[in-house]
Amino acid sequence: MKVLAVCGSGTGTSMILKTTMKKIVEKGFKIEIDTCTIDEVANKLDGVDLVICSDKLAPKVDAKGKKVVSVKNILDDVEVLEKLSETGLI
Repeated sequence: MKVLAVCGSGTGTSMILKTTMKKIVEKGFKIEIDTCTIDEVANKLDGVDLVICSDKLAPKVDAKGKKVVSVKNILDDVEVLEKLSETGLI
């Protein structure tokens, strides 16, 4: 599964989400993770299965029909895994 982690600047929240998802990968889940700013989303969607971001940013993300997963606590790998599981993709 290919996941695009999105944040406002592309360096804060998305990088923390990437680190959190690496913990999930270490548990045996096959996830490819990329990061970007909210302004870059449209250009980064090729091959992406879903977009993940904070609850606050989710309403602003135009994922062109791709699933958007929003998380409250971006540091909580249990919450992130639960949200990813709810999509049925893992």
